[in-house]
Amino acid sequence: MDIEEAIGDDIVATFRDIDTDQVCNVNTKEAQASFAFLAPIAVVVGGALVEHLVAASLAMVIAGVTYTVYSEVSKKIKKQKKYYHYAATLNKGNGKLYIGPALSQTQAVKRLKSGDVYSLSKSKAYTVAKKAGHGKKPVGPENHRINPKTGKKRKGDYYWHYHAYKRKGGHSFY
Repeated sequence: MDIEEAIGDDIVATFRDIDTDQVCNVNTKEAQASFAFLAPIAVVVGGALVEHLVAASLAMVIAGVTYTVYSEVSKKIKKQKKYYHYAATLNKGNGKLYIGPALSQTQAVKRLKSGDVYSLSKSKAYTVAKKAGHGKKPVGPENHRINPKTGKKRKGDYYWHYHAYKRKGGHSFY
Protein backbone atom coordinates (compact mmCIF):
# COMPACT_ATOMS: atom_id res chain seq x y z
CA MET A 1 0.00 0.00 0.00
CA ASP A 2 1.40 3.39 -0.99
CA ILE A 3 -0.35 6.19 0.89
CA GLU A 4 -0.15 9.52 -0.88
CA GLU A 5 -2.45 11.40 1.49
CA ALA A 6 -4.45 10.59 4.63
CA ILE A 7 -6.42 13.41 6.22
CA GLY A 8 -9.41 12.69 8.44
CA ASP A 9 -11.50 10.02 6.75
CA ASP A 10 -10.05 10.78 3.31
CA ILE A 11 -7.30 8.64 1.86
CA VAL A 12 -5.51 8.64 -1.48
CA ALA A 13 -3.57 5.40 -1.91
CA THR A 14 -2.49 2.67 -4.26
CA PHE A 15 -2.99 -0.96 -3.25
CA ARG A 16 -1.04 -3.79 -4.90
CA ASP A 17 -2.06 -7.45 -4.51
CA ILE A 18 1.19 -9.34 -3.86
CA ASP A 19 -0.16 -12.56 -5.40
CA THR A 20 -1.59 -11.21 -8.66
CA ASP A 21 0.31 -7.90 -8.91
CA GLN A 22 -3.08 -6.26 -9.52
CA VAL A 23 -3.17 -2.53 -8.69
CA CYS A 24 -6.12 -0.58 -7.29
CA ASN A 25 -6.01 3.20 -6.90
CA VAL A 26 -8.22 4.67 -4.19
CA ASN A 27 -9.30 8.26 -3.70
CA THR A 28 -12.08 8.45 -1.11
CA LYS A 29 -12.45 12.20 -1.73
CA GLU A 30 -13.77 11.50 -5.23
CA ALA A 31 -15.66 8.22 -4.82
CA GLN A 32 -15.83 5.03 -2.85
CA ALA A 33 -13.61 2.36 -4.38
CA SER A 34 -14.81 -1.14 -4.99
CA PHE A 35 -11.96 -3.43 -4.00
CA ALA A 36 -11.22 -6.62 -5.85
CA PHE A 37 -8.66 -7.22 -3.11
CA LEU A 38 -7.27 -5.62 0.01
CA ALA A 39 -3.80 -6.27 1.36
CA PRO A 40 -4.07 -7.18 5.06
CA ILE A 41 -2.19 -4.15 6.37
CA ALA A 42 -4.43 -1.94 4.24
CA VAL A 43 -7.43 -3.44 6.05
CA VAL A 44 -5.82 -2.84 9.44
CA VAL A 45 -4.42 0.59 8.63
CA GLY A 46 -6.99 2.61 6.72
CA GLY A 47 -8.22 6.16 6.32
CA ALA A 48 -8.11 8.29 9.45
CA LEU A 49 -6.41 5.50 11.38
CA VAL A 50 -3.23 5.93 9.33
CA GLU A 51 -2.93 9.57 10.32
CA HIS A 52 -3.61 8.76 13.98
CA LEU A 53 -1.09 5.90 14.12
CA VAL A 54 1.68 7.92 12.46
CA ALA A 55 1.03 10.86 14.81
CA ALA A 56 1.15 8.52 17.83
CA SER A 57 4.37 6.84 16.57
CA LEU A 58 2.43 3.60 16.14
CA ALA A 59 3.04 3.61 12.40
CA MET A 60 5.75 4.89 10.12
CA VAL A 61 6.23 5.23 6.40
CA ILE A 62 9.48 3.94 4.91
CA ALA A 63 10.00 4.55 1.19
CA GLY A 64 6.27 5.04 0.76
CA VAL A 65 5.34 1.81 2.59
CA THR A 66 3.37 1.94 5.84
CA TYR A 67 4.60 -0.13 8.77
CA THR A 68 2.41 -0.46 11.86
CA VAL A 69 3.66 -1.28 15.34
CA TYR A 70 3.30 -5.02 16.07
CA SER A 71 1.07 -4.55 19.13
CA GLU A 72 -1.52 -2.69 17.02
CA VAL A 73 -1.88 -5.32 14.29
CA SER A 74 -0.76 -8.71 15.66
CA LYS A 75 -4.19 -10.00 16.71
CA LYS A 76 -5.84 -8.91 13.47
CA ILE A 77 -3.28 -10.43 11.10
CA LYS A 78 -3.18 -13.68 13.09
CA LYS A 79 -6.97 -14.05 12.74
CA GLN A 80 -7.16 -13.58 8.96
CA LYS A 81 -4.68 -16.39 8.03
CA LYS A 82 -4.69 -15.49 4.34
CA TYR A 83 -1.12 -14.23 4.45
CA TYR A 84 1.54 -15.81 6.64
CA HIS A 85 4.54 -13.51 6.13
CA TYR A 86 5.02 -9.74 6.34
CA ALA A 87 7.80 -7.26 5.78
CA ALA A 88 9.05 -6.06 9.16
CA THR A 89 11.45 -3.57 10.61
CA LEU A 90 12.84 -3.13 14.09
CA ASN A 91 12.98 0.50 15.17
CA LYS A 92 16.17 0.73 17.19
CA GLY A 93 15.12 4.14 18.51
CA ASN A 94 12.09 2.87 20.43
CA GLY A 95 12.77 -0.89 20.37
CA LYS A 96 9.43 -1.64 18.68
CA LEU A 97 8.76 -4.11 15.89
CA TYR A 98 6.79 -2.69 12.95
CA ILE A 99 4.84 -4.85 10.49
CA GLY A 100 4.52 -3.88 6.83
CA PRO A 101 2.91 -5.36 3.74
CA ALA A 102 2.10 -9.03 3.30
CA LEU A 103 4.64 -11.20 1.48
CA SER A 104 4.51 -14.55 -0.25
CA GLN A 105 6.92 -17.15 1.13
CA THR A 106 9.26 -16.55 -1.83
CA GLN A 107 9.23 -12.80 -1.18
CA ALA A 108 9.81 -13.37 2.55
CA VAL A 109 12.86 -15.55 1.84
CA LYS A 110 14.27 -12.92 -0.52
CA ARG A 111 13.63 -10.10 1.96
CA LEU A 112 15.25 -11.99 4.87
CA LYS A 113 18.53 -12.02 2.99
CA SER A 114 18.80 -8.25 3.55
CA GLY A 115 16.02 -7.26 5.98
CA ASP A 116 13.54 -8.40 8.59
CA VAL A 117 10.41 -10.54 8.18
CA TYR A 118 7.52 -11.38 10.49
CA SER A 119 5.72 -14.73 10.16
CA LEU A 120 2.54 -15.85 11.90
CA SER A 121 4.13 -18.90 13.54
CA LYS A 122 7.41 -20.27 14.80
CA SER A 123 7.42 -22.99 12.14
CA LYS A 124 6.79 -20.51 9.31
CA ALA A 125 9.59 -18.22 10.58
CA TYR A 126 11.90 -21.26 10.76
CA THR A 127 11.03 -22.25 7.18
CA VAL A 128 11.78 -18.75 5.87
CA ALA A 129 15.14 -18.69 7.71
CA LYS A 130 16.04 -22.18 6.48
CA LYS A 131 15.22 -21.35 2.85
CA ALA A 132 17.11 -18.03 3.10
CA GLY A 133 20.11 -20.07 4.33
CA HIS A 134 19.91 -22.40 1.31
CA GLY A 135 18.45 -25.29 3.33
CA LYS A 136 20.95 -25.11 6.18
CA LYS A 137 19.78 -25.09 9.80
CA PRO A 138 18.85 -21.57 10.99
CA VAL A 139 20.28 -19.94 14.11
CA GLY A 140 17.75 -19.81 16.93
CA PRO A 141 15.16 -19.48 18.15
CA GLU A 142 16.42 -16.44 20.04
CA ASN A 143 15.04 -13.68 22.18
CA HIS A 144 17.54 -11.13 23.46
CA ARG A 145 15.53 -10.18 26.56
CA ILE A 146 18.16 -11.79 28.81
CA ASN A 147 21.55 -10.09 28.78
CA PRO A 148 24.05 -12.95 28.24
CA LYS A 149 26.76 -11.13 30.21
CA THR A 150 24.71 -10.42 33.33
CA GLY A 151 21.88 -12.97 33.08
CA LYS A 152 19.38 -10.20 33.89
CA LYS A 153 16.30 -9.15 31.97
CA ARG A 154 16.72 -6.12 29.74
CA LYS A 155 14.12 -3.35 29.61
CA GLY A 156 11.98 -2.93 26.52
CA ASP A 157 10.31 -5.17 23.97
CA TYR A 158 12.05 -8.29 22.66
CA TYR A 159 10.78 -10.66 20.01
CA TRP A 160 11.42 -14.32 19.28
CA HIS A 161 13.19 -14.88 15.97
CA TYR A 162 15.52 -16.95 13.83
CA HIS A 163 18.43 -15.99 11.62
CA ALA A 164 19.46 -17.67 8.39
CA TYR A 165 22.53 -19.92 8.56
CA LYS A 166 25.59 -18.08 9.95
CA ARG A 167 23.35 -15.10 10.81
CA LYS A 168 23.28 -13.89 7.20
CA GLY A 169 20.61 -11.26 6.60
CA GLY A 170 17.92 -10.06 8.98
CA HIS A 171 15.61 -11.45 11.62
CA SER A 172 12.82 -13.94 10.93
CA PHE A 173 10.44 -12.85 13.72
CA TYR A 174 7.35 -14.75 14.88
